Amino acid sequence: MKALINRYEYFFFDLWGVIYDGRVVYKNVHNIFKLIKKNNKKIIIVSNSSKSKSETLKFLKKKGLNINFINDIFTSGDFAKYKLINSKKFFFPIDGKTKKNLKFFKKLKLKISKNYKDANLAIAITVNKHLDPSKITKNLKICIKRKLKLICVNPDFRVINSYYGMGYYYNKYLNLGGKGEYYGKPNPKFYKFICSKLKIISKKKILFIGDTIYNDIVGANNFGIDSLLIKKSKLYKYKLKNFKLLNLKKKNIIRPKFILNELKF
Repeated sequence: MKALINRYEYFFFDLWGVIYDGRVVYKNVHNIFKLIKKNNKKIIIVSNSSKSKSETLKFLKKKGLNINFINDIFTSGDFAKYKLINSKKFFFPIDGKTKKNLKFFKKLKLKISKNYKDANLAIAITVNKHLDPSKITKNLKICIKRKLKLICVNPDFRVINSYYGMGYYYNKYLNLGGKGEYYGKPNPKFYKFICSKLKIISKKKILFIGDTIYNDIVGANNFGIDSLLIKKSKLYKYKLKNFKLLNLKKKNIIRPKFILNELKF
């Protein structure tokens, strides 16, 4: 990791599975961040999460991470806010009116439909892990019949605690013949948005550090930035059939430039 710190200027870190394991911050993260800052390099958190930047900072501080190390945070939730805030359309959440979903609607000042019949759009925010996956699939099929465009806020395919993420259901919707739009990794528009905000001109100065193939490595490689796979969460082992979010025919798009078993010196 020391050699990589000398090589790059910007370090884009995924959150879950790289910095945080679902319970605690990984033990080496503090020292890695300290070394990066000592070398006057930038630490950027890039997360597929419905949370905002301020919510994420609060969360990390609560978990004991020194947030002064972090230069900036970009979440798919904030990118969705940039795209959707104050929309006049009515949204049908495919996993129901959960507390998290209702909080997101309130935060973005969005309108929730009474049911799918009154909706202009369907939306996938954060998976309700207590809901039977077959119910979500049933709702997807209803949305197909209604020809509703599906908006996906958090396109993660798998979550660190092993259940399917909204990216899985979004990809399934596309395979069923539905149409949609998604706002996080691996969408190149998300990376372009981040680089424009940070005023980064050269992609060669960026290293993306992630733990998944289809969201992190594919997203970074497709955008043209180097990638480092962290294997500790084991989410890299997840295999997905009929991937629809990007074209996987690009040469070496699923191969990281570097691999580490865990984030360490």
